[in-house]
Amino acid sequence: RAAALDGTFDWLLLLFAPKSMEEQEGFSRELQRLERFARAACAKDRRYQEVLPVIVPAGGEDVVAFRAAFGLGSQDPALPLPRREGDAQSDCSALDEGEASSRPHRIELFAASLFNTRTRRKYPAPGGAGWCPGDELALCLFTDAVLDGKVSPHVRSVKRPSTDLQEHPEHPGVKELYGSSMELELLRPVQENHTEVLLLLYAPFCSYSQHFFWIWGQLSSAIQAATGPKDGRTPKVLQLAQMDAMQNEHPLLPPIRQFPTLLLCQSAAKDAGGVGFLTYDGPATLAGILSWIAGRSVFAPAGLDALSAESKDF
Repeated sequence: RAAALDGTFDWLLLLFAPKSMEEQEGFSRELQRLERFARAACAKDRRYQEVLPVIVPAGGEDVVAFRAAFGLGSQDPALPLPRREGDAQSDCSALDEGEASSRPHRIELFAASLFNTRTRRKYPAPGGAGWCPGDELALCLFTDAVLDGKVSPHVRSVKRPSTDLQEHPEHPGVKELYGSSMELELLRPVQENHTEVLLLLYAPFCSYSQHFFWIWGQLSSAIQAATGPKDGRTPKVLQLAQMDAMQNEHPLLPPIRQFPTLLLCQSAAKDAGGVGFLTYDGPATLAGILSWIAGRSVFAPAGLDALSAESKDF
C-alpha cells in the first residue's frame, strides 16, 4: 500500500488470490515463486526493477471493490494466462526451466492486473485470465506486453442515468460528465476551439471534495453572472463541468493524484491530443480560483479580475 501511495515503484503487479485459498496459508510457496520471478525478470530486463509483485488476499467486500477498481470482476479467473507460439525463444524462457514437473495438480488462478503508479493507469490481464503459480513464464509474457505498450489500459465509466438532466441540480450551469460522454461533451468542442472547460474531478466519499462544493457553487454563480444573458448567438464561452473520477476515467486525462482536482481544458496542438490540461494548484478560495481563470482562460468572461478582487477568501 505504501509503495502505491509514495511511488517507490513505477509498477505494481497485483495478484488477487482466489476465494478457495485461505489467507492463513500465508502464500509462502507463491511468494517464493514471485521472488524467483522478480530476480530472473530483473536479470533479463532492467524495467522489472520498477515492478513490485503484490499478492492481495481474498475476502471482504472491500476486496471486491478493489478488484473492480483495477478492471477485474468479482469471479476468479477461469483460464490461465496464455502462452504464444515462439515463447520458447522469448527472453522470459529462463523462467520456464524445471517448472513443468513442479506445477501443482490443483490449479489455483490469481487474477492479475498491472498498475502504473505514475500515470494511475490499470492493465488487467486480457480475457480475465489468471496467473497459475508455477507458470512464471506466462506471467512474464503478460508483464512484457504491458511494459511494451501492447495492452490497453482499463478505463472506467458509468452509464449516464436515463433521468439525467446534464446540468447538476445543485450547481446550475455545471454539466455532470461521465467517462463515456467526455469525447462528445468536452474533448471534441475543446479540440475544435469552440469552448474551454473548467472541469472539477471529485470523489463522492472525499471530505475535501464535499467542502469544495460550496466554493464550486459560488464560482459557478460568479462566472454565469459575468457571462451575462445569451443573445441567441453561440459565442465562445468558458463552460463548467464536473465528474466523479472514482467511477469515470478517460485516457486523455492527466493522472489524478488528489481530490478534488480542478482542470482548465483548452485547445492544444493535434500531436498533443488536441486538448491541453492546466491543473489549479493554488489556495481553495473563490478569489484565488477566479484570479487563476482570468489569467489563463482565453474564453473567460470580462470582469473576472474585478470579481476576484471583490471576493473574500473562504
